[in-house]
Amino acid sequence: MKDPIHLCDVVLYDGKSKRQYRIFDVVLAGNERKKIWASLTQKKWLLTLAFKTKARIEKQEDNLNRYIQSINHKGYLGDSNYNWGLSS
Repeated sequence: MKDPIHLCDVVLYDGKSKRQYRIFDVVLAGNERKKIWASLTQKKWLLTLAFKTKARIEKQEDNLNRYIQSINHKGYLGDSNYNWGLSS
């Protein structure tokens, strides 16, 4: 089964600082937020969009308190050519 690709709005949450980081109009493969966050490729993509500078991105990669709070799927774009295992 190939993973669906969606245009999404994503909210990242930091449990330590109690802050939300909103990312608008991002293209993601999959539909399950825990699996998307566990994927290193998708996680790096989201952190790059949320934090623009290289130093902040590297610092946030090690932050264990950060996770995806919610994903708002805005539109279906198609299916990926590869099964990433990011959907249920």
